[in-house]
Amino acid sequence: MTQHSEKQSKTPKGKPSGTSRDTAGPIEVDTTKVEDTEKVEKKYLNEDGETADYVDTKNVNRNTDKGAEN
Repeated sequence: MTQHSEKQSKTPKGKPSGTSRDTAGPIEVDTTKVEDTEKVEKKYLNEDGETADYVDTKNVNRNTDKGAEN
């Protein structure tokens, strides 16, 4: 309660998400995202799963351990 009115000072909180137990069940997978990922992998990766030679990348030594203690 606030000092000068009868209203509550804060709005009440709602239910937390994910509390309903009756929604459990199989989850549908969006296959278009998997197909898109495979297309990108074929375009930019070689047979070994490493970045292909024709792909421009940043320097491998570029601040990879910044702030890390030895």
